[in-house]
Amino acid sequence: MVWVADLSDREVKKPWHYLSVIMDLDSRRIISWSLDNKRTTQVTRRTLQNAVRKRRPEVGLILHTDRGVEYRGSEYQKELHKQGITHSLSRPGKCTDNAHMESFFHSMKAELIRQTTFHSTEELKYALARYINDYYNRKRLHSGIGYCSPIEYERIAAWRWMCPFYRGKITFLSNTTPSQKSVRAHYFGYGDAYYLVNHIRKPLISLVFKLSSSSWASKHEKSRWYQASCIRRNQRLLERP
Repeated sequence: MVWVADLSDREVKKPWHYLSVIMDLDSRRIISWSLDNKRTTQVTRRTLQNAVRKRRPEVGLILHTDRGVEYRGSEYQKELHKQGITHSLSRPGKCTDNAHMESFFHSMKAELIRQTTFHSTEELKYALARYINDYYNRKRLHSGIGYCSPIEYERIAAWRWMCPFYRGKITFLSNTTPSQKSVRAHYFGYGDAYYLVNHIRKPLISLVFKLSSSSWASKHEKSRWYQASCIRRNQRLLERP
């Protein structure tokens, strides 16, 4: 698993504000962001802590950033070591090493920041929250992940992980009613993936072991069950366009 992070600035009535962002490189989802009026390790460290609290990644995570002092500071490095995260740095003078974050900030400035005047920090924070949480993560399509939104891509990935033998096409409609959205988020949201894995996948695996156990069914019953499953699978393949 790889995360990428970067920091950008924006002026609001003279004082500058700094936006720290962490993106999941696999799904292009912005998993954490923070806004502050000081460019220090505190804002980047707070963003990292929020991302870890939300995702709870396993040991072995790689975080790629540029060579800014806000990422190479001692406080930030201690936090990385505490979370068991490996730090990757861009080469000197090679901003393209962090191209995904550069692309995000370019899109954000073109779609939100440019030709917009913010009169207060609260106004800027509200606009960023709507853009990142409601638009970029939920609705904006990305060519690098099959023209899906980041949350849509994570739902499909979670479904394929829970059903590894399914090879069909999985689609989730973007234009749904609020009730359908709530139902879809309940069953296929990233936050419920852990629940689905532990309450659906594991019982299914245990059922397979029961079917293969001689104490549960005779060989004749198992063979009939296997033949019926093969027939149903072949019928589905024939009906598939």
